[in-house]
Amino acid sequence: MSRYSSYSFKAFIAMPLFLLSLSACSPSQVQTSQATETYRYAQTTIKAAAISSDGLLSLIAEPKQICLWNNKSKQQQMPCITGKDAEHIELVGISTSQQYFYTSNQMVVRLYQLQANKKMILVNEWYADNNIINDIAISANGDTLLLGYRNGQASIINTKTAEKSVFQQHRLDINAVALSADGQLAFTGSSDKTATVWKTGDGEKTAVYQHRTRVNHVDISDDGRLAFAIDSINDRAFWQIGGKNETELSELQTSLKFLEINHSAFSADKRHFLTGSPKQKIMLWRVSDGELVGQWQSAKVGRSSVLQVAFASPNNIAIITSDGNYQVFPLTLLNSVSYTHLTLPT
Repeated sequence: MSRYSSYSFKAFIAMPLFLLSLSACSPSQVQTSQATETYRYAQTTIKAAAISSDGLLSLIAEPKQICLWNNKSKQQQMPCITGKDAEHIELVGISTSQQYFYTSNQMVVRLYQLQANKKMILVNEWYADNNIINDIAISANGDTLLLGYRNGQASIINTKTAEKSVFQQHRLDINAVALSADGQLAFTGSSDKTATVWKTGDGEKTAVYQHRTRVNHVDISDDGRLAFAIDSINDRAFWQIGGKNETELSELQTSLKFLEINHSAFSADKRHFLTGSPKQKIMLWRVSDGELVGQWQSAKVGRSSVLQVAFASPNNIAIITSDGNYQVFPLTLLNSVSYTHLTLPT
């Protein structure tokens, strides 16, 4: 039996992938370059940061303030949040629409709305009660929040109605969560060695992937068709989800015994997958076969870690590190390598 299992019986059928041309680079060639832009938003170590999906905005949680920056002008987008609401922040995020962002100290999550003239309002706040929030995801339009708790439960919050639904999706801690752009599909990874795909409306599980150790990081594409999960030792797979078959597409091809991922992002066409690690490493992987095709080193001030990564444009990637550095690296591989789009289920 495979070390992965689907929630319902699934036949593992190889998905057709048609590689037309790799003339610009071979699997042994790994793109790299120096940063074209470096700007330090914080002069102290930060624990939480977020970059908007288009790379325009950065949300930085310093020890005593939370600031939203415009990455083009390097100006603050609004007055910084200070006081008790800015203390002990561990989790932040920005909706794709750029209308909402959240902050959390793992006991309460607050949702803010950005308005014209550099103003913002606190929309609402939700408490974890007796739980500890380990991870949060937000839908593209900000209508849905997904919270993963230390006790294996997950909450879905409708931010328009303030209604919160709680589902017991795992036996042990939920370490990582991801949400499709429309907020309809959740992907959660747990210390119970499973990564689970489920519907946010009623909590119904559609697939469960078994791992050998605790699942530390998960991600899902905007359309909810591709997923990625990594455990603490060796399982690092992309999955085709939805349709008639749940199939493993590929695994990351690396000789690293331990690979940690703080944050990740699928490219818009789902051909590539960008990851940031605790050791100042930014890596670009080809989804079709898991090959490493790009690698960069972030600027190092202290013992910094890459907290966030983003495809800022078809030609650039952007990152934020724990020492407050925002950096941009040129990306040429997406334009120079030609092959067809993944054949996905309808």
